[in-house]
Amino acid sequence: MLSFIRWTVFAFSVILILVGVFPLLHLFEPSPTSNSPAYAWFHLIAAGAALVCFANRGLWAPWFALGFGIIDLYQWVASMAGWFPLSQFRWTPVDDGLHLGIGLALVALGLAGLLPKRSQR
Repeated sequence: MLSFIRWTVFAFSVILILVGVFPLLHLFEPSPTSNSPAYAWFHLIAAGAALVCFANRGLWAPWFALGFGIIDLYQWVASMAGWFPLSQFRWTPVDDGLHLGIGLALVALGLAGLLPKRSQR
C-alpha cells in the first residue's frame, strides 16, 4: 500500500507542478481554474513538499496525502464561506469541485496508509 501511495503522491506532484507553471507562463488564458499567481506559487510549493515526501522512500507520503487533502477540503469550505485566501487565490467553481473531490480522495488515501492494518486470520 505504501508503494501505491508513494507513486500517487509523485504523480500528484507532477500535476501540481503543471498547475503551478501554466498560470505563471500564461499558457491557458482564460482558464476554467484560477490563474492567480499566488495560487500558482502555492501549487509549486506543495509540489516541492510532495517530492520531498516521495523521495524519503515514501514514508512521509501518507502524511502528505492526508495533510494536503485536508488543505484541499479547507479550500473548498473557504471558497464557499468567503474565507482566507479567497481574494488572493480567486478560486473558480471548477477549483471548488476539484478541491472537494481531490481532497476527499487524498484524505482517504492518507488514512489508508496511516491506520494500522487488520491482522488476517
